Amino acid sequence: MKNIPSKIHLVLDQISEDEYREADFRDCAEVCWCEDKVGQYDIPFIRSQWIDVNDKLPKDGQQVLVINKAMLPAAFVSTYIDDGEGLVINVKVEDGTTVLKIPATHWLPVPETSNLR
Repeated sequence: MKNIPSKIHLVLDQISEDEYREADFRDCAEVCWCEDKVGQYDIPFIRSQWIDVNDKLPKDGQQVLVINKAMLPAAFVSTYIDDGEGLVINVKVEDGTTVLKIPATHWLPVPETSNLR
């Protein structure tokens, strides 16, 4: 496919603020995407690819989404700490104690959330 934009918007220009707050995406029968933002509540979608930990690691202290290919489709949020252990998924119990460290195979930067209300 040619000319695919790296960023598109889910168009919600026919929706009021109250409808937006209560809307459930799963109830949408049809959706429309546009390369440019059209309405106030349009939702951006940025294509991204999972980064292999063997190719590149996040910056120290960076929050990232992490996966282990063997655990798909589960993804986790983690903060990368450059401590020599590589990028791991910390499985914790309710009191916050880490009980298991699973090596991550791929990661993505956590998406920007400043436009969320």
